[in-house]
Amino acid sequence: MTGDTLLNSAGALLYSGNAMTLTAKGTIRNRGAKIESLGDLALKAAAVYNENDAFSAKRVGSDWVTNPDKIRIDQAGHSEQGHAFDKDEFSNLTSGYGAYHHAGAMEIYEPAYDIVEAPAPGEQPDPAHPAGAKIANYEWNDPIFTALGVTAMTTARPTAAGQEQTAWDTQFSSKLDELNTKITAHNTEAEAHNASLGAIGSQKIDNYTIIQSQSQTSEDKVQTTHAGVIRSGRDMTIDGDLGNENSQITAGGTLTAKNGTVKNSARENQKRTVTFGTTQGSHTYKRGWPHKSKRRGYKDKLFMTPQLALDHPSSLGVGAYEGSSQTKPDSQDITQVKRDETNKFLDPLYWNPMNRQVCGVKWKYNGG
Repeated sequence: MTGDTLLNSAGALLYSGNAMTLTAKGTIRNRGAKIESLGDLALKAAAVYNENDAFSAKRVGSDWVTNPDKIRIDQAGHSEQGHAFDKDEFSNLTSGYGAYHHAGAMEIYEPAYDIVEAPAPGEQPDPAHPAGAKIANYEWNDPIFTALGVTAMTTARPTAAGQEQTAWDTQFSSKLDELNTKITAHNTEAEAHNASLGAIGSQKIDNYTIIQSQSQTSEDKVQTTHAGVIRSGRDMTIDGDLGNENSQITAGGTLTAKNGTVKNSARENQKRTVTFGTTQGSHTYKRGWPHKSKRRGYKDKLFMTPQLALDHPSSLGVGAYEGSSQTKPDSQDITQVKRDETNKFLDPLYWNPMNRQVCGVKWKYNGG
C-alpha cells in the first residue's frame, strides 16, 4: 500500500496473512489501532507514529501501615551508635541500668533499698529519712519478690503509728535484706551472662531514641489504555523517524529501524513510600536524694521529618519495542462476513440496533 499519508485509528485493523509493505511520502500514523502481518512487515515514511489514543494513569495510595517500633542507639562509644533496629531485638529497655542490643540479655535490677546518706550542701534533711536509714526501691507487693523467690508482704504498711506499724517495718526490712541478697546474686550472674553475648550484645546502652512511624505506599495505576499495535510474525523494518508512545511495536523476528531517529516513550511506574512519625529520646539517671539508685527517663515526643523513599522505576506494561518477541499476531479470518462488517462501519448512515448508535467515519485516500 502506497500513499501520501496513512492514518489507521479508532480500533481499525490493517492486516496481512503474509508479508506487508506500507509506504507514505509523509507520515504513517497508527493511533489506537492495529497493523499486523503474519510475515515480514515493512513501513517506509518520513515519520512513523504509533500512538495510544486513550491512555491515562493516576497515583493510587495504599492504606496507612503502622511500622514496627525501632530503637536508634545514641550511646556514645557504642559500635552501632546512630543506627536503628527493630525494638524486638533489644532487652531491658525500661531498666535504669542499661539496655542491650540482644534479645537474650538478662536484666540488671536496682538494689532492694538505698542507705540514706547525709544531705549534700544545699539539700534539706528529711526527718522521715534520717542518714543511715533504709529507703526501699520497691513497693511491698512488687512482682520482683515473687520472681526472685522472696515471700512478699501480705498487706500494705499500716497508716497509723504504733506497734502494728513498727512490726510491719521490721518485717519489711528483713524481707528487703533477703531480696537484696538475691538481687546481688542475680546481677552478678546477669553481668557475666551479658558480657558473653559478643562484641555488640555485651555493650550497655543508656541513651537511645524510640522511633514510631506510619507509612503509605503509592504507585501509578493504568485507568484507560488503547494502545497502537504494530506487529509482525517475522522480520520488521521501519524506514524513517519513529515515535512509539505508550504503544507496542513487536516483531517475531528481527526488528530494524533505519534512516531516522527512534523515540520510544512508555509511562513508567515508581513506587513512593512516605513515612511520618515521632521520635522520643530516653536516658538513664540517678534518682535524687535520699535515693541513690538509677531509673530510666524519657523526653517529650517530637515529630520526625517526613521521609520519602523511591523504588526503581518499572514498566506499567502498556508499551513495548522489541524484536524476537513471543507476542505474534493471531491469524485473522478475512471472510465475506468481515468485509460486510467493515463496509457497514464505513457507511456514515448505518444504524446499529445493538449499540443504538450511528456508526460512521470520514476517510480519505491520498495516494496513487
